[in-house]
Amino acid sequence: RNAIQESDLFVEPITVSISISLLEETDKRYDMYSRTSSLVNLTLQRMERAKALGKSQIIDHHTSDKAFIDGKVLIIDEDETYQNMMVKIFERIRYKVIIQSDIYKAYESLQDEPVDMIISEINLSKLDGFQFKHMLNQTKDLKDIPFIIVSHHKNLDVVSRANLLDVDLILQKPIIPEELIGHINRMRQRVRRV
Repeated sequence: RNAIQESDLFVEPITVSISISLLEETDKRYDMYSRTSSLVNLTLQRMERAKALGKSQIIDHHTSDKAFIDGKVLIIDEDETYQNMMVKIFERIRYKVIIQSDIYKAYESLQDEPVDMIISEINLSKLDGFQFKHMLNQTKDLKDIPFIIVSHHKNLDVVSRANLLDVDLILQKPIIPEELIGHINRMRQRVRRV
């Protein structure tokens, strides 16, 4: 980048932006295919950041995320296909995605990194999404985080339990990305007005 910038060989000024991502930045719990996919997504995301900042940028793991994200979301689901789909949806609206496959790990991650929203599948193998919301409702700092429940079955029992626990939204799988993005944008505007 600097060599091109300082060169007198070009009639018109040329700029180069660089995105650097390392395999070590991906989650080691996943297989190599998932890690590679995550690495490609991270690299593309960093290139988008470089475009947003202007010309001649170098974006890597040292570059602060705060300037490039509009929020953070915690996703709790065991289905890898669904996890990947949610990452793609949230990348479109510049959200950082934290993925956990069980409630206990999700709760731990909330202690380390605050989020703007939680999306949880109801049916999980250890504790379900409703039990997780109940846990959050018992804590002063976590009970007011917007909470979305997703499930393949949306019926009266699901709606009743969600209402009792102050769940903000119930979505039925398969999720329609535009519907989810619309809800998130409205929630974000509500929070900004307050």
